[in-house]
Order: sequence, then structure tokens, then C-alpha cells
Amino acid sequence: MGYGLDTNDAVEIGNPDSDPYTTLEEWILDTDPTNATEALRIEWSGLTQVTTAWSSTGRTYRVRSEAALPAGSWTSVVAQSMGTGTNLDLTVDTFTTNAPHGALRIEVSLP
Repeated sequence: MGYGLDTNDAVEIGNPDSDPYTTLEEWILDTDPTNATEALRIEWSGLTQVTTAWSSTGRTYRVRSEAALPAGSWTSVVAQSMGTGTNLDLTVDTFTTNAPHGALRIEVSLP
């Protein structure tokens, strides 16, 4: 799929740059699986702002919440947003009131 790597199961489950993501996850995220500094990073900005420290213009992002773990059904708390090529700010105003002890996840997909 790129970056000089083969497309087989052994490569896809590998992690040549030793960051938190496998090669397959990096291909889904549209990041470079051979460069640990290029990875999706999530940061809180205040109580309701989630910022990705990087986003791809070739991917969409959606934040979902779950009130309790283990998860039952995840609820969208941010509409699907197109990546910008830089930081992507997502406002999550329902999470703090509806799921104060729950979890958030960011889904990344092709547009």
C-alpha cells in the first residue's frame, strides 16, 4: 500500500516505527507507518473541545461516546468532519453532560 512495505498480514500487523499504531491502522489513518512522528494524537482542549494533532484531507472523522464500559452502543456526539491536513477541532458538548464517566472514540474512514 505504500512507503516501501508489502501488503501481507505480517507487515499489516507489524509496527516498523514503534508508535502506538500497526501498519494497517496507519494505512487506515493515512499516516506514514515508517515515521513515528506522523501519527493521530488526540488532545482535550477544555471540557468540550477534542483536537486531533493531525488530520488527513483524505479521511473523515467522527467522535462517538459511550456512557459506561464495556460498551453497549456508541452514540455520535460530533457529526462527521472532513480532515483538514492540520489540526482538526471537534466540539463535544454532549459528552460532559450525558456521559461523565464514559469513554470517547474517534472513528476514521474514507469519505
